[in-house]
Amino acid sequence: MKKTQEAVRLLEQGRERMPDSKLIQTGLGFAYLSAGMKEEALEMCQEVLRHDPKFFDVLFLAGEIMWMSKKWVEAVDYFEKAFEIEPENKILQQRYAFCLRAVGKSQDALKIYERLKQEYPKDHKIYLDLAYLYVSTRDLVMARTHIKQAIRINPSPETYFDAAFILEKMGDLKNAIQHLRFYLDKTEESNTARKIKAKRTLTEWQRRLKN
Repeated sequence: MKKTQEAVRLLEQGRERMPDSKLIQTGLGFAYLSAGMKEEALEMCQEVLRHDPKFFDVLFLAGEIMWMSKKWVEAVDYFEKAFEIEPENKILQQRYAFCLRAVGKSQDALKIYERLKQEYPKDHKIYLDLAYLYVSTRDLVMARTHIKQAIRINPSPETYFDAAFILEKMGDLKNAIQHLRFYLDKTEESNTARKIKAKRTLTEWQRRLKN
């Protein structure tokens, strides 16, 4: 945290010397965000975009701030503009698709993720994200297909953990429990937040299944 605060201080000094430097303003925006100063970061983004509305780094940063704040409509607006500039950017595509789903545009989000699947066929997380998206469109057959593909690509305990929660969203509590048990049986994690969550959730799901 001290390093982040020092970065903010130095960049603010640099801005005083060169107030029109987009490089310093952008760096300061990222530093503000790292320091948890989202309002200041967004103000910096807006200042840059007033002079250069197609500055990709700042459009992405502004979208990220909105994404972190769960302001999905505003995030979509920034990410859409950034997407027009760098449509191949993987992280941008994932963020943009997530926000599209959040505002009820699941079909548009699916188009982006289906393209990501073609570009990154061995990234199991993309298949998990697609499974979640298909759940939101109530296409449970496709959701289950993508869960299986994700596990085939990366049969790690962590993949089973993520798959369990998608299966629960599908209403398949029995298989969700089996996947969560697999994670707990095979994981080599110590008492991490994920493992604690898995234990607590397993108890809750088992109770629900009995009822």
